[in-house]
Amino acid sequence: MTGRNNHRKSQLVETVKEHRWALAILAASLAIRVGFVLSMRGHALFEPLLPGYDMTVFHEWAKRIADGELSQGRAFYQAPLYPYLLGALYALAGPNVLVAKLAQATVGTLSIGLVYLLGYRLFDRKVALVAAGLTALTPIFPFYETFLLRTTLVTFLNLALLLTFAYFNPGRPLAWAAASGVILGIAALGRANILVMLPVGIVWIWRLLEGQARLIRLRAATMFVLVTFIAISPASLHNILIGKQWALVSTNL
Repeated sequence: MTGRNNHRKSQLVETVKEHRWALAILAASLAIRVGFVLSMRGHALFEPLLPGYDMTVFHEWAKRIADGELSQGRAFYQAPLYPYLLGALYALAGPNVLVAKLAQATVGTLSIGLVYLLGYRLFDRKVALVAAGLTALTPIFPFYETFLLRTTLVTFLNLALLLTFAYFNPGRPLAWAAASGVILGIAALGRANILVMLPVGIVWIWRLLEGQARLIRLRAATMFVLVTFIAISPASLHNILIGKQWALVSTNL
């Protein structure tokens, strides 16, 4: 047991050494993002007070969810994932805008990590570092992280979907197809137009499994589609049963 633990520690040390520059980029990115959020506290747009704007709608919706009002009795007008996650955060920490934006800064930093992993998988470490560095230096991302908008969350989920495609293991097609379907379904609950990736995913899986039995390829593709719609189904059922209106995710894409 001790030998196994030492081997794991050695592997961890080697992994940290190999990716130390990526970890440095992530640490610097998080520090910059946190600093930017804190510097914006006195800005007029820091608090979601403008009536009718998305950030105000999400803030008020999340507060109602935190107070126990899980449904407004009608079909979702906006994709529900972001306000429900925000509501869960408000239930834990109170309707604290600063905490929410610091959480978004963390998610934005994790997105840079996903960019690095994509570059590392598809190309090499040098390309991955350049991609992560350029993403970290792109000012539009931390800018959006200071607003209570779904942009940061959707970007993270879309990158996670691409990551499941890139790391898809043909040796375990059903498990990886299911994982990709879960991520796509959750991403669709954040913004439904990501479902344009559904046929892309089917073609990707089919081509990755080239050379395997046709039945295996068909099962994997079916699993991907099935799990995607299972992940979406809570919103669909809410819209149909409570909202009395047909909408896959929301009435407004």
